[in-house]
Amino acid sequence: MAELLANKVPRSAARCRAAFSLIELLAVIAVIGILAALLLPAIQQAREASRRTACQNNLRQLSVAMLAHHDNFQQFPSGGWGHYWLPMAGRGSGPRQPGGWAYSLLPFVEQSALHQSATGQSPSDYDALLTAPQCLWNCPTRRRCAAWPIFSKYAHPLRPLAPTDQSSVVRGDYAVNSGATARFSCPGPPDLPSGDDGQFSCPEVSLGNPIDKFALTGVSHLRIAVSLRQIADGASNTYLVGEKYVFTAHYETGESLGDKESLFSGYCVDNHRFAAIELPPLSDAHSEQLTFDQLRFGSAHPGGLNMSRCDASVRWTDFAVDPEIHFRAGHIADADAPAP
Repeated sequence: MAELLANKVPRSAARCRAAFSLIELLAVIAVIGILAALLLPAIQQAREASRRTACQNNLRQLSVAMLAHHDNFQQFPSGGWGHYWLPMAGRGSGPRQPGGWAYSLLPFVEQSALHQSATGQSPSDYDALLTAPQCLWNCPTRRRCAAWPIFSKYAHPLRPLAPTDQSSVVRGDYAVNSGATARFSCPGPPDLPSGDDGQFSCPEVSLGNPIDKFALTGVSHLRIAVSLRQIADGASNTYLVGEKYVFTAHYETGESLGDKESLFSGYCVDNHRFAAIELPPLSDAHSEQLTFDQLRFGSAHPGGLNMSRCDASVRWTDFAVDPEIHFRAGHIADADAPAP
C-alpha cells in the first residue's frame, strides 16, 4: 500500500507542474500581442506597396489609352464643355464633345458599348454610364471601386437631359494635366449650338469667344486638347494624368469641391488638376482644407503620388517636390521654350 501511494504522488505532482498558471498565461498573451504589434506595420507596408503598384498600373493603362486615342485622332481627348454637361455619343472627342476626357477613353479600354450608350435621347441612357464602377480610375489606397452619393447641395449635370433618378455617380481618383495658367471650373454653354461654336464664357475667367487655345498650357482643357507635336518640352518631361487630392473626410460623401461630379462630366476640377507653383501636390492626410486645394494633384499614399508623363511612363512624385519642377512638368512649353 505504501508503495502504491508513493507511486501516485509523483504522477499527481507531475500533472500539477504541467499546467499553466494564470500569470504564465497572461505573460504568453502579452508576448503574442507585442509580436503582433511589431509585425503590423510591416504587414501594412506590404499592403500599401501592393496598392501603390496597382495604382501605378491603372495610370499606365490610362496613359496607354490616351496615346492610342492620340494615334486615332492626332490629339489627346478634350476636357468637354463644363460640369453641367454629360457626354453624347457620336460627337467625337474634340471641341464638339460635351463630356470629359474619361468618356473619350472608353473605346480604348474595352468599353465601347458603354461609350455608345450615352445617346442623349433619354435620361435612362445615362444610368449605366453614371453608376457602373470604373476600377481603372480608382486608387485602391483611397477607396473601393463603387458609385458614391450625390450631395444635394451641388447641381447634378443638367444637359443634354437632366437624369431624374440618379442618387449616386461613379467618380475617379485621377485627373488630366490642365497646366497652370487657367485654373477654374465651368458650368458650360446653355445649349448645343453655343457649345459647338465655343461662344460662351465661364464665371470669373475670359478665354475669348471662341476660346483661345494658346492661353492654355496643359494637355486637356475646356473644349481643347493638344497633340504631341505641341509639347515642346518633350513627352517624357510633361505630365499627362496623375492622382488628384481629395480631403479624407469626403471620400464617400460627394461634398468635396473637387470630387462631386461624375467621372464622365464635362470640364471641371473633379477631372482636371493644375500644376502652378503655388499649387504643389498635397497629401489627402492634410488636416486642414485650404482655399484652392481642390485644384491640386495629390494622393492617399504616404509620402507622394503617382504621375504619368505623355510618353505613358509613370513616376513617383514626392509631396516635397520643388514647386518649380512641378510647375514645369505641368506645362507643355515652358516660358523659355520655343513656341510650338
